[in-house]
Amino acid sequence: MLLLKRFLLFAGLFISMVGACAELSLTGPLVQGGMVVGRSTPGTLVTLDGVPVRISATGYFVLGFDRDQAAESLLKLRFPDGRVETSRLKIEKRSYDIQHIDGLPERKVTPEKIDYERIRRESAEISRARDRDDPRTDFLSGWIWPVEGPISGVYGSQRVLNGKPRRPHYG
Repeated sequence: MLLLKRFLLFAGLFISMVGACAELSLTGPLVQGGMVVGRSTPGTLVTLDGVPVRISATGYFVLGFDRDQAAESLLKLRFPDGRVETSRLKIEKRSYDIQHIDGLPERKVTPEKIDYERIRRESAEISRARDRDDPRTDFLSGWIWPVEGPISGVYGSQRVLNGKPRRPHYG
């Protein structure tokens, strides 16, 4: 009888663990600058490091990690039945290309006032585009290259112009 009770207890724990694991799947690299597609029970509330994450009606969501993301992120899920599960995600450090370019004309390194106006305007447009938050799930279809040709910069890469570090590429 004791053996049967232990078996049932173990089986119950195993089934509940499998059930919990089945309610969250993550696909993609847990790495600085990485993007992960997640899926959970529809209606689940998801946060990453305390920031709410939009989840689709079918349970899909996207996690994006900063270029210099900390070594650990906290993923919290509050399921429709009220249960809360927390996962500590280990984020792998990533190295980025840093290109040093010397001998440039000063205007290319320190823009003039007219250039700053254009830079501010373009930065505001980029911010508005990145602030967009809607229920689309286009990310599930995968990505395509926008054009063919040389790649001049990849996410996270950085240039040092005449010894002055510039902002990393976040495109």
